[in-house]
This record gives sequence, structure tokens and C-alpha cells, in this order.
Amino acid sequence: MVTLADALAYAHRLDHDLPTQAEWEYAGKAGREGAEVDAALRDGGGKPSANYWQGVSPVLDAAEDGLAGLAPVG
Repeated sequence: MVTLADALAYAHRLDHDLPTQAEWEYAGKAGREGAEVDAALRDGGGKPSANYWQGVSPVLDAAEDGLAGLAPVG
């Protein structure tokens, strides 16, 4: 995991800043707008097709993808 302090230290070492929330969301949506951009990614069977939180964060982890808590990479 990367802490905020780690990210800030790395950005400052490169003489950069971290993006604001608005900049992060714009980049994450690739400049697109609309409800489909905020929709959860699911396959044809309705199972999550990406590693994201399912449930009410942070109190309920529904583990719809079969992985409770942290998911392995790869």
C-alpha cells in the first residue's frame, strides 16, 4: 500500500504536486461525462470485471467478486 505521505514525498522529489480531486476524476473518466462513466464494470453474468469495492464502503464488503478485503494483483 502507498500512504499519502509516500505519494507526497515521491511527487515532491520529482518536483511535482499530486492532482486535486477534480483533476483525478477528470483523468479517470478520460474527460467523458455521463452516468455510464460512473457505472460499475460488470461482465455479461453481472460479476464485477475489475478490482473495485462492492458494497457500502468502508463498512460492508459484499465480496461479489469472490475476494473479501484486499485482492491479489494479477
